[in-house]
Amino acid sequence: RGSNGSSVKYLTESKDSAVWVMLPKRVARLTSRDTLYYSLPVTGTGVEQTTFLHEDQQGRVWAGTLSKLFVLFPGTSTFRPVDLLPPGATDKAPGYNALTEFPNGDLLIATNILFPLIIKADLTESRWLDMSIARPRYLYKGVGQEFFIHTFLGVFYIGELDQSDSYKIDTTFRQLSFLTAIQWDADRQLYWVGTSNGLFRLRHTDTGWSFQKEDHFDFNLLVSGLLLDNAGKLWMSIPGNLMAYDPDSLRYDLYHKADGLQGPDYNDMAVLQHSDGRFFFGGTNGITVFRPQNIDSEIPLARPAIVNIKINQEEDLAYQFSHNRVGNIMEIRQLKLPYTLNNLTFTAAPMEYSDPQNCRFSYQLKGSTTDAFIENGNNPQIAFSRLSPGKYELNIRSTNSDGVVSESTDPIHIEILPPWYQTSWFYLLAILAIIGIVFLIIRNRFREAMRRQTLAQEVSEARRKAAEAQRNEAEAKRLAAETETAVLRLQMDPHFIFNSMNAIDAFILQGEKLRAHDYLVYFSELMRGILNNSEKTYTNLEDEIDLLKKYLQVEQMRIGPRLTYTVLPAPEVDTYETEIPTMILQPFVENAIWHGISPKSGPGHIRINFFQKEDLLICEVLDDGVGRGYTSRAKPHKSKATKITERRLALLPANKDGRSAQFEIIDEQDQSGQPCGTSVRFFFPLTQPANTP
Repeated sequence: RGSNGSSVKYLTESKDSAVWVMLPKRVARLTSRDTLYYSLPVTGTGVEQTTFLHEDQQGRVWAGTLSKLFVLFPGTSTFRPVDLLPPGATDKAPGYNALTEFPNGDLLIATNILFPLIIKADLTESRWLDMSIARPRYLYKGVGQEFFIHTFLGVFYIGELDQSDSYKIDTTFRQLSFLTAIQWDADRQLYWVGTSNGLFRLRHTDTGWSFQKEDHFDFNLLVSGLLLDNAGKLWMSIPGNLMAYDPDSLRYDLYHKADGLQGPDYNDMAVLQHSDGRFFFGGTNGITVFRPQNIDSEIPLARPAIVNIKINQEEDLAYQFSHNRVGNIMEIRQLKLPYTLNNLTFTAAPMEYSDPQNCRFSYQLKGSTTDAFIENGNNPQIAFSRLSPGKYELNIRSTNSDGVVSESTDPIHIEILPPWYQTSWFYLLAILAIIGIVFLIIRNRFREAMRRQTLAQEVSEARRKAAEAQRNEAEAKRLAAETETAVLRLQMDPHFIFNSMNAIDAFILQGEKLRAHDYLVYFSELMRGILNNSEKTYTNLEDEIDLLKKYLQVEQMRIGPRLTYTVLPAPEVDTYETEIPTMILQPFVENAIWHGISPKSGPGHIRINFFQKEDLLICEVLDDGVGRGYTSRAKPHKSKATKITERRLALLPANKDGRSAQFEIIDEQDQSGQPCGTSVRFFFPLTQPANTP
C-alpha cells in the first residue's frame, strides 16, 4: 500500500519494532497504534537538508544534516545539536551523511567534507578512522569484518574493520557512479550494489574483488533503493517505478502509481526491510509498504498488433502491394515493393488496456545491418527510411507496464525489388554485349590489316615495275618476307582469342559474374596491346615485357593461384632501346601454360629472363611443368608455335655481320632423368639488320 504525505528522506527500525521516518524538517515515529512527531531545528533546504536517521543500542536517535548532527536522548522529546568532533577539527559543521553502529556500541559516521568519524558508545571520545578517506557518503558493514565506504569523489573502498576499530583497505575502485545501496546475498555469495549507472554484482574470488554489471534491462537503470527478499528477488526503487527483478530468470516486473504506490519518485537510500518482513520505500509523496511474498502481477500480457502501414507516407499503398491484396491491415504478412517505395512506417498497438501508456515497444528487422531487437520506448511508430533492395523480416514485441515482454507478432516479410539495371539478366546481357563488341572490333581490325597488306602488295608491285630489275627483285623479296611475317603473327591471334572466349564462357556458365567482368577488363587491355603491335615487325623490349605480363595475368585469372610467374630483365639490358620481333615469345609462353603447367597436378611457375652475352640478347622462357615428353605421349604433334616461329625467324633479314636470330628448345630433366620442365632460348644479334635504315 502507498501512504501519502511529505517527502520521506530516510527510514530505520527501533528496538521495539517501531519505524522512524525522517521528513524534511521533522522526524516521525510510526507504530501500529499511533504516530508521534519530533521537530528538528532545520529548514530542510540547503545545508540543512536531512540525510540519515538511526536508533542506537542505548535508545538514542541520531539525525544527520548537511551541516550538523542531532540526537534525541531517551525520555526526551527534542532533538538537540551535538559537537562530537575530535579536538582540533577545523570545521565545526562538516555535514553528516551516514551512520553505522558496531556490536560494541561505537558509532561510525561519514562526515560530508571531512573524514570517517568514530565516536565511543559513551560519547566521551572521538577520532578519525582514516584521514586518507576524504568526503565519505555511504557506509556498509558486510559479512564478517568486511566494510565498504563510498565517497563523493567516486572512490569505493573495500577493507576490513577489526575489533579495535582499525580499518585496513584491501581494494580501491575509482570513478564508481553515485552509490545508493549494498545488499549481501547469502545464497549467491555476492553483494548487490545499486548505483546511478545501474545494478552490479560484487564478489570476491581467488583473484580479488570484481564488479559485473547486470545488463539485461532494455532501459537505463538508475537505482535509488535496493532490498532482497527471501525468495532471492531484488526490489528496487527506480525513477517512475518500483521494480522486482529475478536474477536467475532475468525477468522483472514494474509497478507504478496506478498499482497503489505513493508516487513515481523515490528518494535515495530511503528503504527499510522491517523485522516482520515488510518492505518500506520512501518517496517524495510518502511511503510504499508491502510484503513481497504477497505481490502478484495482475496486468495481462501485451499483445502487439500492427494497426497502420504507411509506404512513402501514403496509407493505401499497403493494400495494393500486399500478398493477395489483403483488405485488413492487421492481416498483412507480406509486402513486395518496387525500389522507389522503400520508406515504410509501421504503427503498433499493445492491445493491453490496463496501463497502455506505460507499454514499450521493440522491433527486429532481419536482413538489415543487425538482427538484434531495437528498443523503441513508448513510441508505437517504427520507421524505416530508404531500405536497400533485398528481403527483410519484421518482428515486433511489446512490454506491459509490469515489464513483462510479450511474444513477437507474426512476422511481416518485406521484399524491396532492385531496379532493372541491378538485376542478374541485365548483367548477363551487358557481358554478352561487351563480348560481341570486342569480337567485332577484332574482326574489323583483322580485315583492316588484311586490306592494308593487300594494298602494300599492290604498291610494291607498282614500284617494282617502275624501278630497275635488280632493285625491284630485292624489294619484292623484302615485301614478300614482311607480308608473310605479318600473316604468321596474325595466325596466333585467333588461337589465343578462342581460348580466352572459352574462359569467359566458363565463368558465365558457372555464375561467376565478377570474375567474368574482371577477366574481360584484362582481356580487352591485352587485345588492345596485341592490335597496336600487330603492324610492327619489331617492338622494343619494354613493350614486349608489358604485353607478356598482361597475357600472364589473364591466364593466371583463368587457371588460378597455382600459376605463378616472374619476368626478369637484367640490369645491363636497355629495355627501351633494344628491339626484338613483335610477339616472338608469346606463343612459347602460351605453350608453357597449356602444355606444361595446366597438365601438372600441383602449382607451376614460369620464369622469363632477358640478359646480354657479348653481342647477343638472350631471351629465356622456362617452366617447371610436365615437359614435352609428357605432352608427346598424350598427343604427339609438332607445336604450331614452333613451326610459325621457325618461319618468322627465317624471313627476318640478317644483321650487317651476317648473323641471324636463332632459338632452341631444351627438355629439362631432374637428377633422376625425369622431365621437369622446358626451356626455350632465343639469340638475337644486338646490331641492326643489314637493310634496316
